[in-house]
Amino acid sequence: MAGQTKKNKETSGLSRKDIRAAFSSLIVSKEDKEQVLGKALGTRQVSEDLDSEFVFKGNHDLVKHPYDPSKLYHVYEESSILPQCVDAMVKNIDGFGHDLAYKGQAGKESSPAVLKEKKNFEASLSKANEKESFVTIRKEMRTDLEVTGNGYFEIIRDRVGKISLMYHADARYIYAQRIQTKRIETTALLFRNGKERPVKIQRRFRKYLMIISASKKTIRWFKEFGDPREMCSITGGYVIDMNKEEKAKYEEGGEQASEIYHFKIGNGTYGMPRWIGNALTVKGMRSADFVNWDLFENQVVPPLMILVSGGKLTSESVQDLQNIFMKKRGMENFNKLLLIEAESDGTISDKSQVKIDMKEMSTARKEDAMFTTYTEKGDHRVRGSFRLAPLYVGRSDSYSKSTADSSKMVSEEQVFVPERQLFDEIANNELFAPFKLKYWSFKSKGPRLVSGQDVVKGFESFGKQGVFTINDGIRLANTLLGTDLAVYPQAWANLPIPIVLELAKTGALELPGEGLSTNWTKARGPKTKGTS
Repeated sequence: MAGQTKKNKETSGLSRKDIRAAFSSLIVSKEDKEQVLGKALGTRQVSEDLDSEFVFKGNHDLVKHPYDPSKLYHVYEESSILPQCVDAMVKNIDGFGHDLAYKGQAGKESSPAVLKEKKNFEASLSKANEKESFVTIRKEMRTDLEVTGNGYFEIIRDRVGKISLMYHADARYIYAQRIQTKRIETTALLFRNGKERPVKIQRRFRKYLMIISASKKTIRWFKEFGDPREMCSITGGYVIDMNKEEKAKYEEGGEQASEIYHFKIGNGTYGMPRWIGNALTVKGMRSADFVNWDLFENQVVPPLMILVSGGKLTSESVQDLQNIFMKKRGMENFNKLLLIEAESDGTISDKSQVKIDMKEMSTARKEDAMFTTYTEKGDHRVRGSFRLAPLYVGRSDSYSKSTADSSKMVSEEQVFVPERQLFDEIANNELFAPFKLKYWSFKSKGPRLVSGQDVVKGFESFGKQGVFTINDGIRLANTLLGTDLAVYPQAWANLPIPIVLELAKTGALELPGEGLSTNWTKARGPKTKGTS
């Protein structure tokens, strides 16, 4: 009897210690989450943050970012909604390119000096540096601006002070020095009393530091855009403040610092991203996605349990339980059955009769994604930070043409047009001031919000009222059809269309290649073979 009792203990069910050990393996530790995340994404593990603390140990008088830009980029890259919002801002504000608007005297648009200035300026914008156009570096800056609240241009001048090259500077590695107390006299071109004239002003500048290599602790200095003082990019010292030894060393092997133009959202030393108020929502949505993914990876509740009663668990059943709770996870075991066997104790009685029951476990399982309401409302809140309609981030299932057009119009008026105007103001008043443009100004382009059919109808209607000219029609055709038709050089091509039609009836038009006041019908000449 004692031997039988010993045997029963060996083959009986799991002990509490065994159960605790089995369930302890289901807990995902904080240290393991990064490895699990890397496995879920099929990419590297989350890299270690940029070690930038060394720049604050030196006597550089730098201002710390309120939020680490590298960490903001980590959140942005892992988010399920931020990339769409940022991409919509980049493409709709900066992605349509730009035009040059004439601001000179009317009727002088075709003069050689005007056309030369336009050609030179367009060449500078089409290739801002050896690889990229101004549109490209502008879009790169906008991405930084929307993700971190800060965007930067690096600007290099030639020996006479004109802008030679422009680059995008990575916002993750740039730090601003505290603004200097000393005021520097500079000259600005301001429009006063009907004329553009130079005005002397006093400005306070700051320096900017960029981390080139955190591991090697390599840095470079930049001066603020518009600072007239020459500066060394290695030491960050102004040449005018150097002693003889420092100046000789700079002249021997120093590098002249280029300039940084700092775009920012807000009025502080650094800008703040629009979505920072919803940062917890963004991270919470990421955590919700992780929980839903982890459900597939670690689902351990079987859909059905087969219970055999009236005896005791066999050693095989004990092993199966351990395998189910400790090893067999993942989608391949998502619908695996759990079989629990029992054996009789060897006596024949009604009480010891073996019974088999089946118990459904689906109520204990999660059959669909969790936190769907939370993520849907989170999408709405994050889009609200950018004031974007659902259409711009791919949520367009419930849109019709009329509602889509209305959303685009409101977004243009309330979001994109003001942002383009702000950039144009900065570009014309500051960024492109060294070009000293007399006849042209920079203007960002936007989308065409009306269809081609509506444009043609409008042109026909307004043309009859004398609003448009022949050359206006040619320019419109070039825009709608993508053609490159030349405009007429004659004066009548710039007159309202009804006047041109009346002149044609009287034969008072100057045709291409013909003399003045040629009769309209005779100007065509006699018909020849092959003509009609």
